[in-house]
Amino acid sequence: MSDYDITTVDATNDIVEEFNPIILNTIDLTTFEGRQTSYNAINNAVKLADDTPIEVHDVIIRQFARKDDDGNIVVRPSVVFITPDGKAYYSASLGVARSVRELLDDSMLGLPSGWPDHKLTMAITAAPLAGGKTLKKIVVR
Repeated sequence: MSDYDITTVDATNDIVEEFNPIILNTIDLTTFEGRQTSYNAINNAVKLADDTPIEVHDVIIRQFARKDDDGNIVVRPSVVFITPDGKAYYSASLGVARSVRELLDDSMLGLPSGWPDHKLTMAITAAPLAGGKTLKKIVVR
């Protein structure tokens, strides 16, 4: 090994290789611009605060590996919301991921290409649960 070789050991590498991190992406990935938008959205998204309405133009649902409270590595979904002006917001809530999957179902509101003007206004809401936990979900406004 030379002085310039870098070796990184990461406990999540084995897990990451076992799954495709992208579950759903509504951006047109047949163009370079679409792939660039997707990449930038995933890598530059900021956390979406509860009760903050945003116009959503596209959605990416992806998986990521993290440690839980007991130190075990778990794979969870993360939702990235892309606005018409290209800003990106994310939520790592299981409830939000469930809500978005239901919202995108053809029997509900379907994919963004079928939304009025290719956008919807939505917000994350939180309902208190026992033990100080919350259930987050999406509300379309």
